Amino acid sequence: MKRVILANATVRNGNLGCRALTNAACALIREIAARRGDEVEILLPDSNEESAPYYPFPRSIKELVRDVMHPARFLKAWKAFRRADVIFDIGQGDSFSDIYGLKRFAVIDRIHITARLLRKKYVLLPQTIGPFGNPSVKEKAARTLRKAHFVMCRDEESMEYAKSLCPSLSAVDTYTDVAFFLPYERQHFSEQFIHVGVNISALLLNGGYTGGNQFGLKADYRLLTDRIIEMFLSMDNVCVHLIPHVLTSFQHVENDYWEMQKIVKRFGSGRLVLAPFFFSPEEAKGYIAGMDFFIGSRMHSTIAAFSAGVPVVPMAYSRKFSGLFESSLNYPFMIDLREKDADECLGFLADAFGRRSELKDMIALRIREIIEPEGGRLREDIGRILYGESS
Repeated sequence: MKRVILANATVRNGNLGCRALTNAACALIREIAARRGDEVEILLPDSNEESAPYYPFPRSIKELVRDVMHPARFLKAWKAFRRADVIFDIGQGDSFSDIYGLKRFAVIDRIHITARLLRKKYVLLPQTIGPFGNPSVKEKAARTLRKAHFVMCRDEESMEYAKSLCPSLSAVDTYTDVAFFLPYERQHFSEQFIHVGVNISALLLNGGYTGGNQFGLKADYRLLTDRIIEMFLSMDNVCVHLIPHVLTSFQHVENDYWEMQKIVKRFGSGRLVLAPFFFSPEEAKGYIAGMDFFIGSRMHSTIAAFSAGVPVVPMAYSRKFSGLFESSLNYPFMIDLREKDADECLGFLADAFGRRSELKDMIALRIREIIEPEGGRLREDIGRILYGESS
């Protein structure tokens, strides 16, 4: 039996994108082991599950007190990390960076420091690398990359950036996002309407964590989303579905569901519906799969659409979108919110909606020619890391 630590992977987070990465990564690792007639034990130290091992090295007085008060659980964590064959890190997809703040980076980089202290092999699973603006953080990131057993980037931009941080880095390659391989069951909706799914990011509505247009968007995002909804509701044969991808049971700067509830009440149209409160990323993907056209600001909502063959226009706020859709997938139907104003965005969406059959055919081709082969290569290389040979 192989024992794996899968770090920076959440199961209770309201962000379904993060959970999609966790679930898809676990499914891939188990599939690889099963193909060899083996079993695998996957431990999730960042899952907030009571049964999961936490990090064996305290980083604060509070954690030191916790370890002293609960020595049995500390010893369990220490044993779990010591017995691990490999430590995989999913980095919450795009958090090996300082664009979300220094605290987030410190949380993400903790697993790499722990692995080095324990002299354990660690691998960065497909994720965005950087960018880093803070010189001190950039130096720490370079050390993490330099000491990694292997670095898997999810786009060419990230790989080039990683190499610029560590010119000697050789154990690095590009792979597609693991969330493309998340299983789902497609929902079906009335054929009376063309069903347009719109994912609105509460984080962007609120100006980022700082509240002051943190990501440098050219248009007023709140006004833009209203105009998008109005444009599609002006078409009598369209039903608009507001589809959240970050859902929590309390008001929060990132709670898409909370913001979308208010939008539906404000518009008061029978052809504007709020998707259910999803309890899993698989459920959300199944709902998105039932759309005829999809627009999303949460990247993993757009990955759900793309991998389900739905014509999609990602609305980007960072280079993680362009690295994946434009560079890796050669998919030009993406809006960069940092570059286009509201009128340009609406014009682009209207054109893409009119060409949705073309988008659908293009996506089917990209899945066949890029995603499926990439999935095979990813399985083979993870298997090689686990077993020392091709799986």
